[in-house]
Amino acid sequence: MLAGCIFPMSGIMLDEKPADPIFSDPVLTYNCKGEGTATVTVNADASPNYNYSYYLGKPDPANPSNYIYTLNTNTPANIFKDIPVGDYKIKVEYNLVAVATYSNLLIEDFGNGPPTTTTGIADEFTNPPYKGYCFNDQRTVGPFPCGTRSVEDNQYSVASFFWRNDTSWFPFKDHTTNPNNLPNTGREDGRYLLVNIGKEAGPYGRLYRKPIIDVIPNQPVIVDLYIGNLLNYGKSGYAPELRFELVNGAGQVVATQNTGKIAEGAYDPNRTKWVKISLSLNPGNYTNLDFVIRSGSQEYDGNDLVIDDIWVRQLPKSCLQDKTLTLKVPSGQGFSAEVTNLNGVLCKGDANGTFSIVAKNFDTDKGFYYTLNGGATNPTWVNSKVSPVNFTDKAAGSYDIRVRYDNNACLL
Repeated sequence: MLAGCIFPMSGIMLDEKPADPIFSDPVLTYNCKGEGTATVTVNADASPNYNYSYYLGKPDPANPSNYIYTLNTNTPANIFKDIPVGDYKIKVEYNLVAVATYSNLLIEDFGNGPPTTTTGIADEFTNPPYKGYCFNDQRTVGPFPCGTRSVEDNQYSVASFFWRNDTSWFPFKDHTTNPNNLPNTGREDGRYLLVNIGKEAGPYGRLYRKPIIDVIPNQPVIVDLYIGNLLNYGKSGYAPELRFELVNGAGQVVATQNTGKIAEGAYDPNRTKWVKISLSLNPGNYTNLDFVIRSGSQEYDGNDLVIDDIWVRQLPKSCLQDKTLTLKVPSGQGFSAEVTNLNGVLCKGDANGTFSIVAKNFDTDKGFYYTLNGGATNPTWVNSKVSPVNFTDKAAGSYDIRVRYDNNACLL
C-alpha cells in the first residue's frame, strides 16, 4: 500500500455479544421408588440476532467421558423436564441469524449510464460450438453488431432501456432506484442486465459469473436478487427459469439451486413486477468460488428477462458456539419407613407402650400415610406431614403397622 493512501470503510457495525445463558437451579422430584426427575430452565438473552438450540447430553456407553447430545423436544425448548436419575450435560447452542453488517461477497447493481457489457456471460469461447450471447449496444443507426437494433434472441444488453416496435415486453425500470417501475422516479439511466435467452449458449447457458473471495467455509452463502419476466401482462410465451451455482477453481459445481419458472402464466400477478429471489447455497470448505447464474430454458417465443441488484453475502462467523451445564440427578432418594424406639408397657394393664414411625423421602406438602391395623378389611389410614410420628400411649398387643407414600402407592 502506498504511504498516505487511506481506504475509508464506514458503516461497519459490530453487534453486542449476548449475555451468557442463565441455568436455573434444578428442581428435583422423586417418586416413591426413588426414581428422580429434574426440571431445569435456561434463560437466554433475547437478542434478535440469535436464536438458540437446547440439547440434553448423556454419557456415551462406549466412552462415558463423551456425551451424546439430543435436541430437547419439550415446548418451550428451554425447559428440560423429567430428566431421570443419572449424569447429564445441558447445552445451549448459539445460532447467528442476523447482523447489522454482513460479510458481503458480491453486490451488483449494474451501475448507470449507456448500454455496456458484463463479464461472465456466455460467449463464443464459453461452450463451443455454441456461439453464446451477442452484446447489443442498442445504437439507433446501423450497422448493428448483432444484426438488429432491438435485443432479439441470443442477445443481451446491460442497459436502462430497450427499443421495440411492439408492446410484447414490459418497460422495466432500474430496480435499484425505482423498484416499483413508477414513471418519473429514480435514475433514468440506472441499468439492469437484459437477456433475450434463446438457444445459442447451449443447455444451461451462462448468464452471469463473478468470483467471490474470502468465503467463510461451511457457512451458508445467502443470495438475493430481482428478476423480471419481460413478457407483458396478457402476453403468452415461455417463462424464464434460472439455475444458481457455486463453482470451484476446477470447474466443479459445489452447490446448485433452481428457481423454477418465473411469472409463467400470461396473467400471472408477477408479470410487470420485479420478483425477489432468495436462496442459500452451501460453499463447503472453499474460500474462493465463482458465483454463476445460468438459464434453465432454451425456448424461443418468450424466455426473456431482466436481472438487477444481486446481493451475495454471508453471516460473519460467530465466536459464540455453546454453553453447557453439568447436571447430576442423584439416586438413593426412594421412600422408606421403619419403626423405632419400641418399648413395651411398664406393667400389665398399662397403656404406656411407645414406638415411632420414621418415614424418609416423602413429599412434605402431601405427607405420607400410615395405619396401625393394616390387616383389617378396611384399614384406618392416617395422613402425616411430619416424621417421626411418635406413640406413647399404646396398650400391650399386636399392631400391623403399614406405611405408604401416598394414598395409593408404595406400600411398605
